Amino acid sequence: MNKEFLGKIEAFLLMPIILLYYFLLPRHIVNLIISDIRVSEIKKVSFWSFAYNFSIHEDFRSTVYIRLGVRRIFVSWIKPGAKCFYNLTPHYGHSLFIQHGFATIIYAKSIGHHFFVNQQVTIGFGGDGNPTIGNNVSVRAGAKIIGNVTIGDDVIIGANAVVIKDVPSHSVVVGVPGRIIKKRNFMNESWKRVDIKL
Repeated sequence: MNKEFLGKIEAFLLMPIILLYYFLLPRHIVNLIISDIRVSEIKKVSFWSFAYNFSIHEDFRSTVYIRLGVRRIFVSWIKPGAKCFYNLTPHYGHSLFIQHGFATIIYAKSIGHHFFVNQQVTIGFGGDGNPTIGNNVSVRAGAKIIGNVTIGDDVIIGANAVVIKDVPSHSVVVGVPGRIIKKRNFMNESWKRVDIKL
């Protein structure tokens, strides 16, 4: 059977969540949830794309529960989010995308817009505090960002990289300890090779 059709059937079984989403949430929270909806399988954002993603993707359910805040206690028991995903971050911008989310801990001061995170990532407290993350940041599988560091805008933290110092905007970071291997010239959108230890 078509996945979209199955998602529509399950949507009717999830009426408490749908009622909360459709009628009881403040509009700004609904707008944040809409910004998180994946449109790769359903080409336009709609009520059914919310229902489909919520039914099929446990990591999307985790983003919905983040957006709901304490309201999640009324609905999260119906259908759980990603297993072993822990969020302690008080503020995210729009377009949050958790991919898989297994064994992932996110404890930042704040995270900006268009944040993408893979599985087995740790973003957390060091001896001097916890990270602040800018806009358009991607953190790949197994990466660690530890301590009172600032990650600029338009940054990619590569798989298994360990970041313990600030990262400037428009950078790609890899390795242990993390080092910048590429930096984008924002004016002409090109990338140049660099090697900067953090």
